[in-house]
Amino acid sequence: MQNVFRRNLLTVLALVGVMIAIKFLDLLLQPGHVYPGRTAVFPWIELLIVTAGGMAGAAFATRTVVIDLWPPGGEMPATPAKAMALGLGLGALLALLDVWLRIGDVNVGLPLAPVFYLWGAISQEVITHFAPAAIVVGVASFLFRSPRAQLTVFWIVAVAMSALAAVGMMGAFQNPDIPLAPQVAAAPMVIGAAVFAIELALFWMLTRGGLLAALVMRLGFYAVWHIAWPAFAY
Repeated sequence: MQNVFRRNLLTVLALVGVMIAIKFLDLLLQPGHVYPGRTAVFPWIELLIVTAGGMAGAAFATRTVVIDLWPPGGEMPATPAKAMALGLGLGALLALLDVWLRIGDVNVGLPLAPVFYLWGAISQEVITHFAPAAIVVGVASFLFRSPRAQLTVFWIVAVAMSALAAVGMMGAFQNPDIPLAPQVAAAPMVIGAAVFAIELALFWMLTRGGLLAALVMRLGFYAVWHIAWPAFAY
């Protein structure tokens, strides 16, 4: 278990290292990264939260049988490849949905987009998926030793966090600082439902392939939905 924790901790620190590199690149170049209604930033507080949450998750994940950082043994690189394909597919499906909804473009544009969404993918996967799931299931493991019971707790966390993400996205349509102007009145509900399903898919990948596979899946999704699609459609 000690070796697993060391591996997990080094993995989290490597991801944090990527975010630190992005932060210092931002400080060095000071790009004019303003996009509709908001400013793209790389806050230190977010970096600290990822570090603390990731380290706590790395510790608690060693107590569970349903959460890890790496894909199961023997499934590298097959699992990340499948995760990327699934992420690209989900991004393409949401893009097709947007052909009907036309919710508007609030994405960070090129050339900043790749580093911004790499930062965001690491942050989101650690803060909203890996850390809460690992901590809650890890604590629950003191009471529930069976894999089935721990998996039940995992999916309770997954559904709750996915619902929060969906509600947050629907709330964004009411935020005057985010200029969303969909052509379909039901767009908030449709997008909210889509976000809920995508979040659950990411949680499924977390328990099937670990944090790194879920991160790859999110990057594939972001590559289509947040980078390629806006550049093409808007």
